Amino acid sequence: ALWDAGRFVASKVGSRRVNAAGDIISDNVREEETRRAETAWLRPPPPPHLGNVDARRTLDAELEKLRLGLSFHAGAPLLTSMELSYAKYPVGGYYRKHVDVPRSVYYELGRSGATEKSLQERREYSVLLYLNPGKWDHRDDGGALAAYLDDDDGPPTRVSPRGGRLVVFHSDVVPHAVE
Repeated sequence: ALWDAGRFVASKVGSRRVNAAGDIISDNVREEETRRAETAWLRPPPPPHLGNVDARRTLDAELEKLRLGLSFHAGAPLLTSMELSYAKYPVGGYYRKHVDVPRSVYYELGRSGATEKSLQERREYSVLLYLNPGKWDHRDDGGALAAYLDDDDGPPTRVSPRGGRLVVFHSDVVPHAVE
């Protein structure tokens, strides 16, 4: 329904930094050489007539349980706000190797005590739930998550995006890509 309603837009690549005056500079641009995909944002929620509202509510409840579990195991509270979207990678689509909001940048922005909402946003974990057909195989169809777990220069661990697969990882420290 979201696709048919034209809710997917060209994905952008963004970054935040603090300039010499202490101002937060946000750069969100479409960079075809870095990422080729389309995104449909689920925050704020799409209109109720688009898609299955009950399914989105169930997803929200399950993600909240996951957030609480991650917070417990991490030994630190995680923020309650979540960035949530569908990402669609066309045949030949990609997202080059990157790290989401590196910790050095985030700590420069300030995690604790931030009152401005934009300062509180940070992606420590990425949660990927693949909605592809069950027989999807990255060797034939593309879309593999490439995670550089042990050595940033070594070969990545590739995760095939098979439908129903859930992947959770520290995206602020694990370099990763979509191939």
